[in-house]
Amino acid sequence: MEICEGGKLFDRIVARGHYTERAAANFTRTIVEVIQLCHRHDVIHHDLKPENFLFANKKENSPLKAIDFGLSIFFKPVGGNLTVELKVAKCTSFFLQSIKNVVITSSATRKQLGGSFIGN
Repeated sequence: MEICEGGKLFDRIVARGHYTERAAANFTRTIVEVIQLCHRHDVIHHDLKPENFLFANKKENSPLKAIDFGLSIFFKPVGGNLTVELKVAKCTSFFLQSIKNVVITSSATRKQLGGSFIGN
């Protein structure tokens, strides 16, 4: 476990009021890389928000770290990258307790499906 002394991304956004487009793009890139890494290791975070990203230190260019994997789940890909079967669900949310399959769709897949989502 690491000590992250730089505070939450949310708190820095509030304190600064705004970031440049380039700085915001860098944060977004880091967040997307975290999501990709989690998915490569068959983990879905389920609680991504600025409060769950901490800066390693107080420097302006500090690395950003993801935290709070309490709602995360492990999944096993079934039939390509669209359907996943839950292996472990550690969550008290009512709807997550009853889910047996999760469907992940990209924007291209949603377009092919006419914009519809399974479960909507």
